[in-house]
Amino acid sequence: MFVTLDVLKNELLFFFSALGVFNALLASLYFGFQGLKQRNPYLLSLGGLLFLIVLRVGVSCFYFFLGIIHPLLIQLGLTANVLAGVVLFTLMKTDKTSFAKRDAIHFSLVFSALLLFGWLYPYHEHFPVWDFQIRYAMHALLTIYIGFSGLRLLSEKKHHEELFKQKRIVLCAFVAICLGFAISLFTNYVLGPIFFSIIFYGSLILLYKANGFFQKSFREKYAGKKINSLEAALLKEKMDQYLFDSSIFKNPDFKINALAKAMNVAPQRISQVLNDNFNVSFSHYINTYRVEEAKKLLHSRKDITIEAIGLEAGFRSKSSFFSIFRQKTGYTPKAFLKTTPEIEN
Repeated sequence: MFVTLDVLKNELLFFFSALGVFNALLASLYFGFQGLKQRNPYLLSLGGLLFLIVLRVGVSCFYFFLGIIHPLLIQLGLTANVLAGVVLFTLMKTDKTSFAKRDAIHFSLVFSALLLFGWLYPYHEHFPVWDFQIRYAMHALLTIYIGFSGLRLLSEKKHHEELFKQKRIVLCAFVAICLGFAISLFTNYVLGPIFFSIIFYGSLILLYKANGFFQKSFREKYAGKKINSLEAALLKEKMDQYLFDSSIFKNPDFKINALAKAMNVAPQRISQVLNDNFNVSFSHYINTYRVEEAKKLLHSRKDITIEAIGLEAGFRSKSSFFSIFRQKTGYTPKAFLKTTPEIEN
């Protein structure tokens, strides 16, 4: 009878932990797909981070319950753990329109180095070293990335307040997962995957509540039927006139709710018009005005720096100004100023 109860308990533990891993895998694919579809680096990075965590937790889950697993999967899980730290570090700097080029290079270099090391020094041939020195070295490297991710998030608070709460939830959840696995080493290893499942579901709920995460990212686009072309054109014309007259877009804290209030319509309706009828996001729409303003200021304000022009046009930081300006014009602000001397305010 006791054996039967133990078997039943293990089966239930495996079910709940594996269910969390499976649902997290689906969520990672969904975030990744939406990131590609919407050209949203933030969602793409979030999906990549969750996928790497799933690899790490999935290997641990099946290793515990099966008692044996292919060495390549163990090596994959440890490698994914370090890469998750790199992606977490990148995510703390990434927004919905761009990510730092140096972060992409950084990830590529670390990924290539881990891949080469794993090929030259595989787990199955050197498992005693992997199980101790290499494993601890990777955990130490992950800890370093977590620390720098926290510092990076603090530095981004003033520039990306809208995403700050979401990123804070992601960082805290990641740290909690790591702590859960660390604690499980001294208690019961199955607690790691179980703890992950609890944190995963809890984090989704918190992300849902944080600044309308799902509403802004996904649900707005599909709220109600598609607005007819004439109605959409009239609303956009009204929005364009308001932005032109008020120059409110120069306020870096200007959000869709403020525009919706001025237009006396629901925020979801503005998002639906921009996404469905004009195939642009709200941030893309507002940044277009900011870039046009910056182009004028580049020729009219010789008394301030290029960086100051970006801030005056409504951009939160030098990096976002340069990145978005180049994305929309094909030039850096300095190159634009040199190649278009005839343009005046």
